[in-house]
Amino acid sequence: MFSQWYDQNLGDTSSGVRWQNFVALGSGFPEGDTAYVLRLAVSVTGTLTAKLLYNAVTGHCYDLMDARSRDTCPLQSLALLFNADNVWANIQQDDDPTRTSFELGNPKCYRAFFTSKADGSGGFTREQAAQMYALSFATLQKSIHYTEEPLSYYVDRAARLERLVERRFEKWRAGTPTRWDYGVAGVLRDLLLAFETHAQGDDQTSGGGGVGGAGAVPGSALALAAERPLAQLQGAYASVQGFPLHFSDAGDSRLLSAAEDNAVLQAVRHTRIHECDERNAVFALAVYIHPYPNRIGSVWLYIACLIDK
Repeated sequence: MFSQWYDQNLGDTSSGVRWQNFVALGSGFPEGDTAYVLRLAVSVTGTLTAKLLYNAVTGHCYDLMDARSRDTCPLQSLALLFNADNVWANIQQDDDPTRTSFELGNPKCYRAFFTSKADGSGGFTREQAAQMYALSFATLQKSIHYTEEPLSYYVDRAARLERLVERRFEKWRAGTPTRWDYGVAGVLRDLLLAFETHAQGDDQTSGGGGVGGAGAVPGSALALAAERPLAQLQGAYASVQGFPLHFSDAGDSRLLSAAEDNAVLQAVRHTRIHECDERNAVFALAVYIHPYPNRIGSVWLYIACLIDK
């Protein structure tokens, strides 16, 4: 899985925190039978310091050590955990993932499918597993090859998108002069980076070992990360109105398309920021694209209207 590849190739090991990755099978609401990605952070003393559950479709992260997740986590029961090493059946009476134990070595909590020897635990030995696999069909899933692009690829893509939105924004204003404040754009761009870090769920961990862990913003400080720059702008301008927008980029031509059906252009237009007709209005636009392998990008855009005092 991607998170395991990230830990092996790009993860921060300086903190001593070791991340374990699993696929969690169980029952969720409203999807029913479902699968999630579970990441466990283990300190050098063997203590679990983070338990993060990811929806692999939406990318949303649920911190299982946060009491608020008990009400918001869609996974209602945990039945199985597996990774490249083994499969573990959850035999605990309480299978709610927000309360269940993740001591995989505890036979009262989990039953491993494969064991190192036939010790009566009910698991299969490695030799038995190999024999079973030889009699089964090989997987039809093709291996995934991860590639990386240089950071300049994403920086250039963000700059081109910014220029595209600027030109279209000015066109929507039907000839009305449009003043851009590029200094404010820099402030908003830093804010977008904090949004991406928060969306990854890294702000809930102290080790910074999650996907994109470098530069993580503590969860309690996310509000401050947004409040401080916005407070500065509100002090410098009579009025500040704006919208942060988020999109996904698959690395194809759709993101930079000048067509009217471009999802980014449609979303910016729907904010109606361009309709501001104040004579002393200035505008700010910031785009940040967070890089992921295979040319995947997490695209953040902030469009704002500021009224001079």
